[in-house]
Amino acid sequence: MKTVILTLFFAGIFGYTACYGQQTNDLWPTVSGVQLIQSNASLSLSWVADGESKELYYEIERSTDGINFKTIALVLGGFETNGNFSYQYREKLSSSKTFYRIKQIKQDGSSRIVSKKIL
Repeated sequence: MKTVILTLFFAGIFGYTACYGQQTNDLWPTVSGVQLIQSNASLSLSWVADGESKELYYEIERSTDGINFKTIALVLGGFETNGNFSYQYREKLSSSKTFYRIKQIKQDGSSRIVSKKIL
């Protein structure tokens, strides 16, 4: 199978916010460079954030219908390079159409979805 690199385009990363809890005035790290890479029977989801808070982690969610998402992984820390933090999630590729999204979550319960993608 060909290697397919899909760069995620997420409109309104600065304005789109989905909150499940109390929103705080603390700044959220900006997420960029989100890529969904399909190679043979595996999938890799990666992104970069401009900062990392000890009070923040990421959830990877998956859905087969694009409506009902289920958390499939927690990403607690990234690898620092020049002040930016890189993150990656890998899994075996499923045969059905799959929706993925990345959610930032703070300890106070506030959260926001920073990216969505269909594979």
